[in-house]
Amino acid sequence: IALSVHGLADMGMPGWSCEPELMKRSEKVPQSVHSLRPADIDIVGALGDSLTAANGAGAEHDDILAVAIQYRGLTFSVGGDKTLDEHITMANVLKRFNPELFGYSIRTGSANVWETARLNAGIPGAHSGDMLEKANDLVRRLKEHPEIDYRNQWKLIHIFIGGNDMCSWCTHLDSATPENYRDNIRRAVQVLQRELPRTIVVLTGMVDISRLRRADADHKFCKQIHKVECQCEYNADITDEMLANEAKLYAEKEQELQDSGEFDTADDFTLIIQPFLEGVDDICRNVRVRNNIEPKAQLRTLPTFLF
Repeated sequence: IALSVHGLADMGMPGWSCEPELMKRSEKVPQSVHSLRPADIDIVGALGDSLTAANGAGAEHDDILAVAIQYRGLTFSVGGDKTLDEHITMANVLKRFNPELFGYSIRTGSANVWETARLNAGIPGAHSGDMLEKANDLVRRLKEHPEIDYRNQWKLIHIFIGGNDMCSWCTHLDSATPENYRDNIRRAVQVLQRELPRTIVVLTGMVDISRLRRADADHKFCKQIHKVECQCEYNADITDEMLANEAKLYAEKEQELQDSGEFDTADDFTLIIQPFLEGVDDICRNVRVRNNIEPKAQLRTLPTFLF
C-alpha cells in the first residue's frame, strides 16, 4: 500500500513534551523490556510495504508521477524528516526523548540506498511472504554498521504488512490465507528474536481494505491503479463484508502471535500489537475538518493508495 496525503506531511505537534522526569533515560541501561523508558531506545528500524517506504507521501495533489517516489523521511513509523513540531512520526516522537536516536529514514530513495533509507527496509509491493528475507537483511544492516552496538543498544523494530496479501486474497485462496499470513510474520519475528537482543517489535494491525472503496470513490486515478494493483478491491463478486471479514481474520491471526507468549520467553525481547486501525470507518479523510480547518482544504487531504 502506498499513501499520498497532500497537506498532511507538515502536520506536527509544536512544543510537545512530557514531564521532565518522564523524558529522562534510565540511570542504568535496563536489562528488561518491562522497565524500558522511551529515552532508552537508541535504534529504530522497520519492515513493510510501500506504506513503510512512504510512496507518494510528499506528493502534490494530483501529481501522478510523484506517487512512485519513496518519501521515506515522511513514513509514519521511522520517518525522520523535520521535527515533531512539524511532522508526526514514531521516530520523531522518540527523537524528542532521545536526540541521538539512530536508524530513522530521511528524504527520498529506495531501500538499498543507505544514506536515506538507513534501517527502513520497507519495499513497495511487498507481501508477508517477503518479511523473512527482509528481516534477515535488517539484521545484517544492524550487525554490520560500525555505529551500532546491536547487542547492547535497545531497538524498536516496526512492522506493517498485509495490504498486498489482502489484495491478492480472492485470487490466491490457497496461499493468501490468514494462517499463512500469520506464519509468514512469525518467521520474520523469529529471526529478530534469535538475532537481536534488547528489542521491541511493534506490529501494526491489519487495515480493512474495504474502506478503500469509499476513499477511491471520487478519484479516477486511484480507481485505475487499483483495478490492476488490488484486484480484490475491484472484484464485483467480492462484497465489502467479505473484505472486512477477511481483514478481521488477518488481524486476529496477528493477535495470536502476541497472545501465544512465543515472543515473551526472554526479558529483553517482546512483540506488541498496535490495533489502532481496528474498527476504523474511514481512512485519512476529514482530518483537517476535525482540526477546524476550512472544508475546502479537506479535498487536498484525500488519499491516493497504490497497492
